[in-house]
Amino acid sequence: MFKHPAKKLKWTSYIVSLLCVAGGAFYGYLRFRNKQTLIAAAVVAAALVLAWVLGLIVYGFGELIEKTKDNNYLLARVASHTKELESMKRN
Repeated sequence: MFKHPAKKLKWTSYIVSLLCVAGGAFYGYLRFRNKQTLIAAAVVAAALVLAWVLGLIVYGFGELIEKTKDNNYLLARVASHTKELESMKRN
């Protein structure tokens, strides 16, 4: 469950965003097919945009986790090579 959290977080945000947008669009279609008020339609449109933006934020957080993990791995490799070079200079 806790392996590869970045990938799981990114996929979850992608799926939830799609479901929110699809559900909101479907709700808007059902609710406003009788030409209801423009204000209510604007509220549904704003909710769709908000769901999309929040999905992007969560996806970006997953990307940040993934890149941080990659950077930590590379920094550990650089540190080990630096230690090897210092030990070779001493000998």
